[in-house]
Amino acid sequence: SYGLSDSDIDDTAFAAAANICDENVALSGGGTQKRYTINGITRSDINYGDVLDDMMTACAGTLFWGAGNWKLTVGDYVAPTKRLTLDDLRGPISLTTRVNLRDQFNTVQGTFNDKDNRWIVTDYPQIRGATFVSEDGGQEQTLDLALPFTTDSAEAQRLAKLTLYRGREQMTFTADFGLNAFDVEVGEIVALTNERYGWVEKEFEVTGWSFGASEAGALTVSLTLRETSESA
Repeated sequence: SYGLSDSDIDDTAFAAAANICDENVALSGGGTQKRYTINGITRSDINYGDVLDDMMTACAGTLFWGAGNWKLTVGDYVAPTKRLTLDDLRGPISLTTRVNLRDQFNTVQGTFNDKDNRWIVTDYPQIRGATFVSEDGGQEQTLDLALPFTTDSAEAQRLAKLTLYRGREQMTFTADFGLNAFDVEVGEIVALTNERYGWVEKEFEVTGWSFGASEAGALTVSLTLRETSESA
């Protein structure tokens, strides 16, 4: 037990995440399966945080504390309802267009616990983005993604492919916004319009949120945003 009471859990967020996980997705070989499932065991002497991190790999999820509750988002596209513009900015912009070369990858490989092979830890098929390798000068750069709570090969490949495509959306945007951004949460997708950069409702995923005040004393919301898209 993690030692949490019911009041610490955002039931609405977890219910929405569970509904996404229960959606049926089509398989290339025919038939369907649930989008995400979690299957496995863990030892009681392992740190709670490490166990939760491993569990999040089963749904490409983010577990975070926000507005007084624990909340969960899972790997799925949700169209933005919050739209931000230059009028919402309250400070300078920090823009990074690419991640560091050492953190960049164009191939994903790793292991899962294969239910069709006596639950033995097995390599799932490597997911390689040929176009991405070409963009990186032909040099293959691999991310090792272990999926300790995934037991189905197709599901493992789906998670690996999602990780690869999300990883190629590399632009990061950080700035202070006004209180119009107060109700934005980590994991949410927002639409940002910035004529200077030619963005018209460009979609970003919120990866960081903090509340504070500017030097002039105005209340601000600091957001870290990572570009995303429905296709990714």
